[in-house]
Amino acid sequence: MSNIFANLGQEILCLAPMADLTHCAFRQIVHHFGGCSLYFSEMISAEAYCSNSPYRSFYLDSRPDSSRLVYQILGNNPEMVQRLAVDLLEREPFGVDLNMGCCAPFIRKKGWGISLMSEPELATLLIKRLVKVRDEDGRGQSVSAKIRIGEKNDLNLLLDFCRRLEDSGLDYLTINPQLRKERRGRHGDWGVVDFLEKNLTIPVIGNGNIRDYNSFSYRKKTYNPSGFMIGRAAISQPWIFDMIRFFDKNPDSTYRVDLAEVIEMFFSFIKEYLHPDFYYSRSTRFFQYFASNFVFGNGLFFKLRNTTQFDDVESEVRKFMDNHQDEMVQEFFIDKKKLTKDNS
Repeated sequence: MSNIFANLGQEILCLAPMADLTHCAFRQIVHHFGGCSLYFSEMISAEAYCSNSPYRSFYLDSRPDSSRLVYQILGNNPEMVQRLAVDLLEREPFGVDLNMGCCAPFIRKKGWGISLMSEPELATLLIKRLVKVRDEDGRGQSVSAKIRIGEKNDLNLLLDFCRRLEDSGLDYLTINPQLRKERRGRHGDWGVVDFLEKNLTIPVIGNGNIRDYNSFSYRKKTYNPSGFMIGRAAISQPWIFDMIRFFDKNPDSTYRVDLAEVIEMFFSFIKEYLHPDFYYSRSTRFFQYFASNFVFGNGLFFKLRNTTQFDDVESEVRKFMDNHQDEMVQEFFIDKKKLTKDNS
């Protein structure tokens, strides 16, 4: 088994790549709560980058910790993907990752994301190009890919595809164990994660349906992959990695968090780290998830949907904070009756 994670600690906990969400400002909040093993960036379009997008310096910002950052690349043009990888690896991240799992219609129309799983020859060529850039760079960074089960539930076909990537030099693999057509939020089949972990020689990270300590603990005890990736739950609870570590050591204690502090950090960090053109889109996307922490969070979300600029978003959020002071400090504990069940 590869030792690619040797310097990251015993429990590999990763922040998933999410468009408009896992930018450097949000990663700073996670870092405030002790960070995670690996931070995955927003997906970076090789096509946009090679077209000299005016915003590319913001996508390439490696804070808060470049040594734990994995840049995720989106694209299917070998030359563009290779050119982007050269510039990314010069920033000395932990590694680069190729997106082979995004199912958004416009992504599939371009032949990107999960479309690559239907083109194994192209997928392996892209991985070989990334490995070539990595080897020429000489700093030992990782090359990985994030996938799904694919178009149909065929484990032999999936294993063959993954072994092709492995033979092309892939260092580790992340899988969201869902079919392409399955809706977001539906439970993935973590038995597939376990299947790949046992049949590949590279580490496998499982992604999907980890929403709290109980759902993490259940998957760890039942499947025990090389690592765990958390997406939407990390956006609504940027402290989730810290909370998992806390409960591992203090199972009978209560974990407390000040939501007002998190909100203030978010506004402060996006103003400090992002381009003003990103303030509105990134803030509305963040509160789409973060609002779930409040009893009447849907009301806040619907108000934000009717805004058109960032100042209005900040104003509505602050009004909400003033009217819901009793919910700003929240407590979490382990429900031990559910530790042996999948309640995600």
